[in-house]
Amino acid sequence: MDHTELLPVDVLADILRRLAPRWLAVSRCVRKAWRAAVDDRHLLHVDLLPLSMSGIFFVAHDAEFPPYLSRPPHLQPIGADFRYLREFGYNVTFVISDHCNGLLLVDEDLIVNPATRRCARLPYTPDPPPCTRHKISHRCNLKEYIAFDPTISPHYEVFLIHKSVPRDHREAEWPPSSYAIRVFSSSSRRWEDRTFIREGGAAGATADMVSDGQLRWYYSAYWGGALYGRQHDFVMRITSSNNTYRVIKLPRWTFSLEADTVSDFSDYRLGKSKKGVYCALVVSRFILLIWFLDESRGKMEWILRKEVNLEPLLANLPMKKIDGPWRQNVHSKINEAPREEELEWDSDDDNVSETQEGTKDPHPPGGVSILGFHPTKEIVFLLRLCSYRVLAYHVNSSKIEDLGRVRMQYDVISSFPFTPCLMGDL
Repeated sequence: MDHTELLPVDVLADILRRLAPRWLAVSRCVRKAWRAAVDDRHLLHVDLLPLSMSGIFFVAHDAEFPPYLSRPPHLQPIGADFRYLREFGYNVTFVISDHCNGLLLVDEDLIVNPATRRCARLPYTPDPPPCTRHKISHRCNLKEYIAFDPTISPHYEVFLIHKSVPRDHREAEWPPSSYAIRVFSSSSRRWEDRTFIREGGAAGATADMVSDGQLRWYYSAYWGGALYGRQHDFVMRITSSNNTYRVIKLPRWTFSLEADTVSDFSDYRLGKSKKGVYCALVVSRFILLIWFLDESRGKMEWILRKEVNLEPLLANLPMKKIDGPWRQNVHSKINEAPREEELEWDSDDDNVSETQEGTKDPHPPGGVSILGFHPTKEIVFLLRLCSYRVLAYHVNSSKIEDLGRVRMQYDVISSFPFTPCLMGDL
C-alpha cells in the first residue's frame, strides 16, 4: 500500500517541494498523484534551468568584456553588460576561463551568473605560487574547472587540476593512483585538499609526459555527475560523489604534420552535447572530426561520429550581406527584439532551416575553427576564419548554416556556448 495516498494533496505537495529539482522531476514518474501535485502547483520551474542555449560568449585578447553572439528569440532577458563587475575591482581585461550550466568562471577567482547578475569571489588559495609567463593565467601549470548542475544541487564546485606533470612529482606514472586535488565547494565556502583514487590505468610513464610549454585553452564537460577535465593528451573523468577519477586518452587520428595542420584555435575541443561527452578536431583547415564518448558498456571508448571535409560545403554556402539572424551584444541587453525576417534559426527546433540567398564563395578562405557544441542537439559551432562568420554544422544531416558575424577588434582565443540558469546559490 502506498501510504502517500492517505496524505492530503497540499501535504504531499509540501513534501515534494523539498526535493532537489532532479529528484522532483523523477518523482513525477512514480505515481499519477505525485505528477499531479508537482504540475498543478508548478513545483518544477523548468524555465529556470539551463536547458536552452541562448548564445556564445567569446574571449578575445585585450577586450574589456567578452563579446556575446545571441540567438533569437530568448525565453529570459539576459544582460551582456558586465560593467557592474567593476564594483568587484574588474576595471581591466575580463577573461572567461570556464563555463558550466549557466555559471561563468572569470579570471580564475570570480563566479558570475549573467542571467541573475549575481557574482561571488572565490577565496584566495596560496598554492601554487603565481606565474607571470602568461598574462591570461595566473597559474602556470594549473587549470580551474567549474562543476555545476542545478538539477542535482544548487551548489557548485571548482577543481584546481594540473595541466601537466608537476616538477616535484617523483612517481613512475602520471597521474598518480592517489591524486590530491584542491576543490572549492560553494556549500562550505572554502577550499580543501581531497584525495581522488584512480580507477583503471594511468596515462603513461612520467618520463614520457611532455609538458606544455605554450598556453592552451583546456575545455571541460560536465555530464552525469562527473567532470571531464582536459590535460595535455588525455581527459580526467572526476566523480566528486565517491572521490574517484579515471583516465581517458584523447581520440587518435593519424595525419602527416608535413601535409596537414591543426587549426590554430581549435585543437581538441571537449564539450557536452545531446548524448554525453563529445570531442572535435579540425585538421587541414577544413576537415572536421567529431567523436562521441561511449560509456555504455563500462568502457570509455571514443566513437567517430563524423569525418567531413567542409570546404565543398562552404563553397556552396551563400554569403549573407546582413549580420543576422544572431546578433552581437557587448554593453546592451541580449534580449533586444530582432527583426521578424531574422528569426530563421532556433536551436531548440529540430528542423533545419534552408540557407539564405546570396553570393556563393567558390574559394572559401582561411578555414574554420571550433567554437563549441550545442548542449542538447548534435550541432557543432564553427568560426569561419577571415570573415568571422559563425556557422552551425548539423552532425546528422551534414547541413551547415550561417548564423551571423561576430565583430572583433582582437583575435578570438576561446569561446563558450551559453545556457542561462536562473537557479543556484552563489
